Amino acid sequence: RLLKRLGPGRLLLTSDFSHWVIKCERLLDTPYEKKLLQEIAPSIVHIHARLGTAQMPQVGDVQGGYNSDARECFYSFWENIWSRRRAAGDQYVTATLEYGPPEWTHYDQYVGYPPLSPLLTKASCNVVGGGGGGGFGVCV
Repeated sequence: RLLKRLGPGRLLLTSDFSHWVIKCERLLDTPYEKKLLQEIAPSIVHIHARLGTAQMPQVGDVQGGYNSDARECFYSFWENIWSRRRAAGDQYVTATLEYGPPEWTHYDQYVGYPPLSPLLTKASCNVVGGGGGGGFGVCV
C-alpha cells in the first residue's frame, strides 16, 4: 500500500528474498504472493542474492536437484526484478552475494561456496540477452 501511495520510484527497496521465504516457511509461490512480488519488483534496486528454502536460510549446493523448486522460484523472482529494472532504463542492478556459515544449511548439502557466476549469468542472459555485448549487466 505504501508503494502505491507514494508512486513509482519514490521508495527504493533491497530484496532479501531468502529471509522472506524462511520466515514464512514457504516459497511465496501462490498466485497472490506472485502478484505481490511482481508489484514490488519495480521498486527493488539491490538484491541480497542468497538462495534459501522454507526450512533453511541458504542452500549449500545451488545446482543440487533436491532444491530445484526453491532455485526456480528464486531465479524467477530475480529475473523479474532485472527485467523490470531494464524496462525502467537501468543498466545495472546491484547485488550482494551472500553465503553464511555452514550451520545455515544442512550438513549434507554443504559443498563450500556455491558456483555463483553461473547463477548470475543464467539469470542475466536468459532474461535480457546479456552474454554477448549490449546486454543487461549485473553489478556486483
